[in-house]
Amino acid sequence: MGSGDRPDDKVRINWDLCTNCAACVSVCPTKALYLFGQEMTVNQVIDEVEQDQSFYRESGGGITLSGGECQLQPDFSAALLAEAHQRGINTAIETAFNVPWANVEKVLPHVDVILHDHKLTDLERHREWTAVPNRRIRENIKRAYETFPDKKFIARTPLIPGVNDDEEHIRAVLDLIRPYPNVVDCELLPYMRFGESKYEFLGRIYEMKDFEPPTPETLQRLRAIIDEAFGRNEAT
Repeated sequence: MGSGDRPDDKVRINWDLCTNCAACVSVCPTKALYLFGQEMTVNQVIDEVEQDQSFYRESGGGITLSGGECQLQPDFSAALLAEAHQRGINTAIETAFNVPWANVEKVLPHVDVILHDHKLTDLERHREWTAVPNRRIRENIKRAYETFPDKKFIARTPLIPGVNDDEEHIRAVLDLIRPYPNVVDCELLPYMRFGESKYEFLGRIYEMKDFEPPTPETLQRLRAIIDEAFGRNEAT
């Protein structure tokens, strides 16, 4: 490619050829490439976690497996969480539940608290905004509530203005979760743009650049609906 084809004259990665082998990182002459993350065994992870175990004992905290989607690696996740329990460490996961039920059956027996998404309850709107239907997600969530009554579930909505920041969606979520006493809370996660820089690292377009975080007034109004459903009020 000639310099005339590169108006900013930057060297760019051809992501179409990238296989994520990370071989380019060690040979980059300017050290401009970085590798985020590393492969570790269960014991290596737990040994790292145990360095702060005295803090967990005081706070009641523990280990949380977050995203991507930990239930897409069910064998490793289950082994890691089981070992955490063996060492007296509390466990939690964050999940979208868009996985085969067999994965859920492997992981959830070793989890104390499950934080899970209710992005959109309407099937077509869920497909429009996430590119996947929500039928399997909803079936997994309901089945998990019923199969694991001893677990604590916290429902969450990543709140995006113009997408799901309306009362109809929040009330639909509450209708789904209120019959289950093991769903102990419903949280709103206001959209933020903290991840925008990561897209540049990956050579991808950040398609949410025109979205802004929800207003404080919207958050207050929707949280009031949730508090009312859970029997909470400002006085308590």
